[in-house]
Amino acid sequence: MDKIWQVKGKFSGDLLSDLLTVRNLDKQSFLNPQHPTKIIESLDLDFDSAVQLIKSHIAKGSPITIHGDYDVDGICATAILWKTIYFDMGYKNCLPFVPNRFEDGYGLTVGSVAKIKEKSGGGLIITVDCGITATKACGHAKGLGFDVIITDHHQKPAELPKPDVLLWTDELVGSGIALALSSHLLAFNEEYLSLAALATVTDISPLVSHNRSIVKFGLENLNSKTPLGVKSLLDVAGAYGKGVGTYELGWIIGPRLNASGRLDSAMNSLRLLCTKSEAEARDLAFKLNVSNRERQDKTFELVERAKTQDFAGTKLIAIAGENYHEGVIGLVASKLTQEFYRPSIVISLGGEVSKGSARSVEGVDILSLLRKLDLYDELGGHKMAAGFGIKTNLVEKFIEEIQKLSEEFIDNESLQKKLVVDLELPVEVLKMSVLDDIKQLEPFGFGNPEPVFVTKGLKIVDSRVVGSKGNHVKLGLFHEGSNSRLNGIFFGGARKVSDLTSDRVDLAFSLKENTYGGGSTLELQVKDIDTTLTL
Repeated sequence: MDKIWQVKGKFSGDLLSDLLTVRNLDKQSFLNPQHPTKIIESLDLDFDSAVQLIKSHIAKGSPITIHGDYDVDGICATAILWKTIYFDMGYKNCLPFVPNRFEDGYGLTVGSVAKIKEKSGGGLIITVDCGITATKACGHAKGLGFDVIITDHHQKPAELPKPDVLLWTDELVGSGIALALSSHLLAFNEEYLSLAALATVTDISPLVSHNRSIVKFGLENLNSKTPLGVKSLLDVAGAYGKGVGTYELGWIIGPRLNASGRLDSAMNSLRLLCTKSEAEARDLAFKLNVSNRERQDKTFELVERAKTQDFAGTKLIAIAGENYHEGVIGLVASKLTQEFYRPSIVISLGGEVSKGSARSVEGVDILSLLRKLDLYDELGGHKMAAGFGIKTNLVEKFIEEIQKLSEEFIDNESLQKKLVVDLELPVEVLKMSVLDDIKQLEPFGFGNPEPVFVTKGLKIVDSRVVGSKGNHVKLGLFHEGSNSRLNGIFFGGARKVSDLTSDRVDLAFSLKENTYGGGSTLELQVKDIDTTLTL
């Protein structure tokens, strides 16, 4: 086995009930989630004060600025609230502001407040997907005469900012809070629900509870009436008309919307989500597609450069470089974490101030670990991902001290790759009908992954290498207790299968419907193979 298998249960005869039990999910509330309108009604946030303040600024013709962020959640949240006020409420003295990561840094800052002051002269600032850590910037804005509404979902710091209204919850992403505020301002809008669903998936938020409701119903809207900007991105990726699921949101649409903010300004992404022109949408989608290819190239180049360093014997990877592009250091950290399975911190060395990005593994709260040091100009994020600014002359000290802390606070068990297996299934259960039960748990994603099963004593009767690089393998499988053949595919497993010392194995897999060739067959998508078979 490549990983430790954590098998949570055995099949009792009712697959759906077994899956709900091992995941500790309530059948009624999980399978039949409340509609997002009900979720919005249940939020214990001071929407009335926010609505009153916004409408008071509209009544006196005061400028309103929607201050967003440059990732997908921030872009979607900005689009939701700006379109609500500018288009739906017809108030034209409303402008969006998306910070440039290279000029303005992350979130609401003294610098971004200064830019808004220069452009608008004053009025109301509404932050979306940022602001909860902006104590100094919020105070600065108030000192300049701005009213401030902060809407955010990131982890709270010890000292909170003091805006006129604070709308904070970690039960939704920033776009979910923006959707809720939009609904209180005017009415629930299904297009905005689609954007909130996109943001929830790309922000890697657990797809349970409120988030499950947003994504489940949002996907229905995305498939029945795809917003123009989303449709255009699917078009340039060659994926329109094939259905929209969490994969399309997380791996096709999300990266393209993120790309512009990583390399330059995120304004083209915001324009795409706000435009009503099909011609402009096509042009913007093409530009974002080009940016995404450039982003992929830069990420690959930096990951390969980083891997030339020796990480042996460390519990945490912490590296810095002058030519580590600030816009992709988070992606580089993520790739390193995936490959070496340990928390990774990548720092882009700048002039006076450098920028760092961190990614973690399950069981290691990277933000809490970083907060044990008091070296930063700014720091924010959550358990699995964080970002910070730090004076360049402190970077060497930071790397030394965070490595020492990692030895003390990260246990070896957290650095062992694990494969969580929902159920052990007997071979006779592996029929097309089981997919009906599995589909009831959709949509899948972080916090609600596709079910993984294990079946013991399968015999590999044939194997065939596939893929342009010859690194995948198709498997023919047979079990003595069954008269039927099973088909499987092991992505990236060609070398593993070729080295097998036993043709009878235990397999960990998820189940899919294979429609290749016009028919429908059950396919085992192999996650891992155990050749140390004991019966």
